[in-house]
Parts: sequence; structure tokens; C-alpha cells
Amino acid sequence: MFLADKVFLNGVLYTLKSAGDTARAMAVRDGKILQVGAEEEIRKIPAKETIDLGGGTVIPAFSNSHCHLAEMVEGLYKVDLSDTKSINDIIDKMKAALPGVKPGQWLQGYQLRQRNLAEQRLPDRYDLDKVSAEVPIFLSSYGLHQFMLNSPALRITGLKKGFDKPGSELLLTDRDGEPTGLLSEHRLLPYVWPFKPKSGIGDKEEQKEALRKHLLCLAREGYTTLHTFDGFDGSVLNDLNLYQELAGENKLTMRVIFNRERCMNNPLGAISGLGNEWVKFGAFKIFTDGSFSERTSFLLEDYEGRPGDRGKLAHPRQEYESLITQAYEAGNDIAVHASGDGAVEIFMELIEKIHTPSLPGQFRLIHASLTAPHQWARLGKYHVLADVQPVFIPSIKITGPACLGARAQYMQAYKSMLKNGMLPTGGNDGPIGPSNPFIGIRYAVLREAGFGGEPLFPEECLSVYEAVCMYTKNSAYCAHEEGIKGTLEAGKLADFIVLDRDVFKIPAKEISDIKVKQTWLGGKNLFQD
Repeated sequence: MFLADKVFLNGVLYTLKSAGDTARAMAVRDGKILQVGAEEEIRKIPAKETIDLGGGTVIPAFSNSHCHLAEMVEGLYKVDLSDTKSINDIIDKMKAALPGVKPGQWLQGYQLRQRNLAEQRLPDRYDLDKVSAEVPIFLSSYGLHQFMLNSPALRITGLKKGFDKPGSELLLTDRDGEPTGLLSEHRLLPYVWPFKPKSGIGDKEEQKEALRKHLLCLAREGYTTLHTFDGFDGSVLNDLNLYQELAGENKLTMRVIFNRERCMNNPLGAISGLGNEWVKFGAFKIFTDGSFSERTSFLLEDYEGRPGDRGKLAHPRQEYESLITQAYEAGNDIAVHASGDGAVEIFMELIEKIHTPSLPGQFRLIHASLTAPHQWARLGKYHVLADVQPVFIPSIKITGPACLGARAQYMQAYKSMLKNGMLPTGGNDGPIGPSNPFIGIRYAVLREAGFGGEPLFPEECLSVYEAVCMYTKNSAYCAHEEGIKGTLEAGKLADFIVLDRDVFKIPAKEISDIKVKQTWLGGKNLFQD
């Protein structure tokens, strides 16, 4: 009689239960780990299949704690503007893509970086009208915090002179009150989505196949779980039934946790935790501020060299607090986009007011790009999680001194967070940052200003173990899944990866070169190089 489906022998298995804890072998049954231990123990277990790991390094598979899956996939069907150097470049690229736009569709571009443009400004409606005065155009900035529409798109959406609905202050206008086509932050997007086609991918089957292929690519990088933050982009890929159907067809190559913008608006009234180990509702998400790249992060003190400018709040404070309180009291986890220390302070003050030990919800800070020293212990008291993106550490050199001066030393302060009881989790904010988790781990350990660059505030460097935990056990914890994911232990899901070298023994500068040889999802190998 077989007790296991598979036994894995002759490996170096880092369980991550503690730093340096290793085993040599593992048994798997029904998609879960049956036993982890010494090879002589595991060999005694009758199994249908025996797999020799060849001395390979095994760690738990990665969880991306913060990405935008719909944008990652939809981006493959938009015009990539990341390499444009001028507004004329943008016009030329968009014109070249215009013949491919089907009737009823919009022409869309993304990843536009203002700091790369010679004009040092974003294109307005009049620039985009040079591409087309008939086809609606919609562009998004690199940080997904600034949006640009041409005149046809403005007409269709009703964003016109005299627009006075909530959020109207974020509709940029000229001296005559005419909209320039620029939308600042996300609050105006709900006025756009009812009119913008939901997807340029095709029918439902094509959408499912696009998802399946992209998720398999991410699995090749070592992920088996994605925490996706969607619902603000109007994409059809936000529909959970696509993922449920893929799971039912045994084609879902990733476990997906949906963290939704204002998820209390869903028609079923579902709250955090609904679902299963494949597809699940996660946190209620809301924006507090913007981003440093757009100078819209909300600060406790003025931006360097800009008296009176502390950034922007995404919502009036009373509305913001009401939405969060309602969601938390309903039993939801709360995930708040807070980039600047002023935004962090507002969220912290609300936590101190509404926290109730008997409620199941936990609090997550998204980005936490700048935190102040006096905030760390207060956040740690409530075990606040920080969804951070180590791939953005090099940007400290670019935006830090220019935006903050000496305060830049408190950007991406992971070590200080850990010391004070917070738990940083690892993501990439995809499609914005590179998805390779080993790049993020390298940056968390070395804090380089680009590969080979000088360390940026090295007192915040993490150990390799701490950095790996960000993408494994910490990310599992932020979805209440520490009992089934994140470490190699009996009873947990058999989600693990085999590496081409030992991440804990090589020089830190080589971590980004690691390749994933195998990704196992529920005891099934998704691929093998």
C-alpha cells in the first residue's frame, strides 16, 4: 500500500522554519507535504514515485504579495511607451498602432515615464488628438497614478468643462476651465470604465488562455501564489469566473488572491477569506495618496525645495475613514496604499481608533515607501504588514534626495520595520517592477543603487534569510495562510521550487542570477528545465 504519491530524495531542503533549518528529503501525498526529514526516514515511506533531486536546493515557492495581474496581462495588448523620449515619440508610437484598433475599441498605451521626456510634461488632449481625433485614446503613466485622454475619450466619458462630481479636483483644467485630458490619481477612473471597452484580448476563451500563459511564465520564476490588486482598472480580467473556470479545467497554474478596490461594493457582499486554496477574496483596498515619481505621495513635511507642497490625498479624510471603518467592522482585512509618511500617519491614527482584537481583519500598508521613525513601534504594536517592493530600492537614489533631502534615509526601511514588530512582504507591483523575485531579494540584501552600485542606507539591509522570507512565509501570513504555505512542513501545500544553486551560500551579488529548475504546485511539476 502506498502512503505517498511521491518522495523527494537527495536534496538540500531549506524549510524556512528558522534560519539554516534544513532537511534532505520530503514525502508528498494529495498535493500536501506528508513528511520532511532525513533521507533514511523518507526512504521508508512506500511511494508511487521516487524523485532524485540530485543535490539541488529546495525552498518554498514564492508568493508575490503585491501585483496587478490584469494590468500585467492587458499590458501585452497595449502600446509600451516606457522607452519614449519626447511627446513626438509618443505620438509616432501611438500612430503606428492605430491601424490595429478594431471598431469600438480604444487605443491604449502604458508605462509612460514623464522624467524621460524632453518636455518634462505629460501629453495632453491636444497632443493625443494629433494621433486621432476620432478613436478614443487612454494612456497611463509608469506608476499608474496619472492618466491621459484625448478629446474623443473626454467627450464619451462626460469629463468636460463644469464637471462637478466627487473627485472633480483631480481633473486638470486650463485657465478657461477646459479639461486638459490629464487625470491625477484614481478617483476619476470610475467615470471612465463604463465607457472604455473592458479588454482588447478577445473572447472569454482567449482571455483565459492569455491568463494561463502569463501565469505559467510567472511560475517559471518561482511563484505559485499571486496577491493581485485589481478592480480599479476596469478590466474584464478582474472577473473571478475566469480563474474559477481555469481551476475547474485543471489549467490554473497559480493560486490567486484577489484584493479589491472598495470590495464592499461587490454584489454578494463577500468579505476577506471567501474562496479556497486556488481562488480567494483577500483584502479591502483603498488609496490614501499617490507616488513619489509623480510627487503625489502625502508627506508629514513639505517636499524638498517646494514650500507648502506635501503631496495629495486620494480621498477626503472623512470619506476615507468611513470606508475603511465599514470594511473592517464587516470582517475584512484592510490594505491601504500609503506611499508617504503623511499617508502612513493618517492610516496609523485610524488603526489606533478602530482596532478591535475580536475582529479577524488585519492591516496592510501598501508600499510604505517613506515611514518616519516615530511610526515604526506604533505600527508594530498592531503587527501591521508592509507590502513592499525591494525592486524599487534603486529609485531611492533618483527620487530620495530630490523629494526628501535627508529624510530619504527612511525610505524602504525594512530592517527598522522588522525590529519594531512589523512584517515586510515581498512583491514587485507588476507590471511596474521586474517580476523576477531574485532581483528583489538581491536588492533587499544589498540595497544597491542599481547592480554593482553603492549601498543605499545599508543599516536597512536584510539577511538573505529575512529577504527570502519576505517572498514566502511573510507573504503567506498576510493572507492568513501561514498554516498552509510559506515553509516546508508536514500538512502544508506541496508548493516548492528547485534552484540551480544555493541562495544561502553564494555571494549576494549572484542571487539575481539564480534560475528556477522546477516549480511544484500542489505536488505537480509545472515545468522542468
